Amino acid sequence: CEVRLFIFRSFCSLVTGAEAMKDLFSISVTIAALEWTRTDLGTYVFLYRDGHFDTSYQNPSFENRVELEDRHMRNGDLSVILRNVTRSDSGTYECRFSGAAYRRRRANTVAMMFRVVAGWLLLCCEWLQGGCYCFLSGCWVVAMALLDGCYDVPLVAGWLLCHCCYGVSGGCYGCLGGFQISTGTKPDALLPQPEPRTRDDFLQYSRQITLDPNTAHRELLLSDWNRKATRVKAQQSYSRHPQRFTEHCQVLSTESLTGRCYWEVEWRGWRVSVAAAYQDVSRTGDDGIFGNNDKSWALECDRNSLEFIHNRKETPIRGRVSFRIGVYLDHGAGVLSFYSVSETMTLLHSVQTTFTQPLHAGIYFHYHGAIAEFCELK
Repeated sequence: CEVRLFIFRSFCSLVTGAEAMKDLFSISVTIAALEWTRTDLGTYVFLYRDGHFDTSYQNPSFENRVELEDRHMRNGDLSVILRNVTRSDSGTYECRFSGAAYRRRRANTVAMMFRVVAGWLLLCCEWLQGGCYCFLSGCWVVAMALLDGCYDVPLVAGWLLCHCCYGVSGGCYGCLGGFQISTGTKPDALLPQPEPRTRDDFLQYSRQITLDPNTAHRELLLSDWNRKATRVKAQQSYSRHPQRFTEHCQVLSTESLTGRCYWEVEWRGWRVSVAAAYQDVSRTGDDGIFGNNDKSWALECDRNSLEFIHNRKETPIRGRVSFRIGVYLDHGAGVLSFYSVSETMTLLHSVQTTFTQPLHAGIYFHYHGAIAEFCELK
């Protein structure tokens, strides 16, 4: 496949607001010299000076592959197009310029690299400002690994390295930018980064979870600052609320979960389902039970068995029953994993899908006397 990746020009937010930004971009500027370099090379990627493109010091690997996006560099546009991008083009690129009103200054730094994740070769681009990541664009599939471990790396049609000199000279306070695929293959969900292995690794992504009283069934007694729930026979005096589960003893978290998250649940009693669900899961009927629909994923824990359920499909899980369950979510990559937590982390079940909404942690209490508590993690 071929991928064309654009990095849009950086537009800068000025203290004086949008009007000042508009006026600033209308100013005419003359660029005396423009340098694009790659930090690991001693020669230029692109060099413009004295009114023309100078090839004397250009690295041979970039010959006939680089050109200005706007050869007149209007409005301070210092963008260049790098064509026929291959894996060997990985590196950190820097842009420097000088003009009648400016001394030689660095405009920005862009890092382009190829990474191998789960057998796929990914093109990743990052924009660095002052040595720190401003944002991470994400990854696009370039090629899949061949059986012999080599990679069929096609040419990437073109990569536009964009910078505007006003982003430096205007004294910007923050920058906005974006990335877009024009042609090629983009995965439905970002491929997952390697999952943490040790509990300490997981705890880096820990989230403190609290239960939403407005979703709790009336037979659920919440305690310990809404981190713990017990199924009781006496109905609680909860007010009427459209988000409340009315037929089955379930509850959702207050927090909506995206990105990479980890939480743990301790349970006691008979049969508890540890779940993750969309906020709009049904509040009534058997179709609203966690795992009985396409809006929830549930690990059903009993004293003698474990079972994963999604969209009414049941998957028995072999292994020792654990009374402490760890849940790991990588929302962008579409990964949801359930672990048995003890001295070691034991994977019980993992799913790879595409999440279309934020998730909420959830619990389903099958019998009276069952208890579940979201652990306070440090």
